[in-house]
Amino acid sequence: MDILLVRHAAAQEKSEATQDMARPLTQEGWECFDARLLGLCRHLPPKGQVFIWTSPAARAMETARIIARECKTTSISAFPWIYSGDTAAFLRALSREGKDGTYIVVGHEPHLGNWSDAIHGIRLFFKKGGMAAFRVVEKAGPKAKLLWTCHAKPAEGASSILKEETLAAGDYKYVLIFLTHTILFGFQKFLRQPTKPCIAHKLRVQTRKARSLISFIKPLIISKDYHDIQEQLKHLALGFSRLRELDVLLARCLEHLPQGSSLCHLIGNSREEELKRVYDKAQASTIPDTLQALLGRFSAWDEQTPEEEASFAVYAAKRARKWRKAASKAMENLDFNGFKSIHTLRIRHKKLRYVEHFFPSSAYGRDAEDKKMAGLQEDLGLICDTFVNIALLEELSGACGSAELLLEAESFRNNILNNRRKLREKYEADKAQ
Repeated sequence: MDILLVRHAAAQEKSEATQDMARPLTQEGWECFDARLLGLCRHLPPKGQVFIWTSPAARAMETARIIARECKTTSISAFPWIYSGDTAAFLRALSREGKDGTYIVVGHEPHLGNWSDAIHGIRLFFKKGGMAAFRVVEKAGPKAKLLWTCHAKPAEGASSILKEETLAAGDYKYVLIFLTHTILFGFQKFLRQPTKPCIAHKLRVQTRKARSLISFIKPLIISKDYHDIQEQLKHLALGFSRLRELDVLLARCLEHLPQGSSLCHLIGNSREEELKRVYDKAQASTIPDTLQALLGRFSAWDEQTPEEEASFAVYAAKRARKWRKAASKAMENLDFNGFKSIHTLRIRHKKLRYVEHFFPSSAYGRDAEDKKMAGLQEDLGLICDTFVNIALLEELSGACGSAELLLEAESFRNNILNNRRKLREKYEADKAQ
């Protein structure tokens, strides 16, 4: 049995005219959630019947209907206990079910967080439209392991009682399917709304997350397949890199100079030219076909036997320790004067963080030292950005002979260098503590 907890999509705010039970989804909430699914239900494990349980509130019912249409099922049942958040009723309902399949529960916060705690031992916080998939490993209780999350994460201060839980090979299959759907959705959203910087940035991040998870299991993948998949995803991410760099540079410039300054105008124009280039290329690309092909490859991965799962769990634990050890060693040998050294260390930590994001079990037991490391990583990211900002600034300003612009560029460059100095001092002070 698999359980998918889903928080309803964005709904209209409560008002005197609209009671809580009657609040419908907003048009944007409907469209965003509908697009987010993108065939995901076809890949929900196991390939058995899908049952949808929902709160009777209008916003949950509408969300359930979107899921039902996508999963091609008419099995929707509304229960008052989902609206009220009765944990005992939720557990009783699961224990009574003898059918194998996927049970999708559409409800509200904080109830979903309570239920993730009840079946998994760790409380998740669900954003609107957020989801978390679990697989029942013991019927008594029941007790379940976390497969993947989307816009749901461990609540602040949450601790797990399932510290022995490890990564499983089957988990990767479903997370990669989910991530590929998310990338496809992000690409299509970019084509609809290309002027929003956050959309292109999220698309790059999701692509890099997929590449990190594939890198984590590299030794288990046929070499040709590994390089083929990574090249396809790398090509997609690189297509948006310069656009993202210009967005960051423009935001920093607007913090330092007036919006009407010559330098801000130059960077803004360069950003518009790059956006047009990226958009035109995206429209003519075969990226959707490539992503659909990746979905087929991931879906074809075989389920693992219990013996293979146990072997993978041992492998994953060793792999995670190896990645952490390499990151710590690189941190000790960091060369602050070299962009490559900082960038390489930043990538190491990002990869590990992405794995831990989708598999919170790999991060269980993180202590104060891990939290300190997260803060140091954030500083490294900001320091790394200063190198990219200066290189791009010098490229753009060097192509223009305006004295006014060159003065603004020099002032901005000094500002970036000053920020880098402060960040380095902060990093070294935090590291020494």
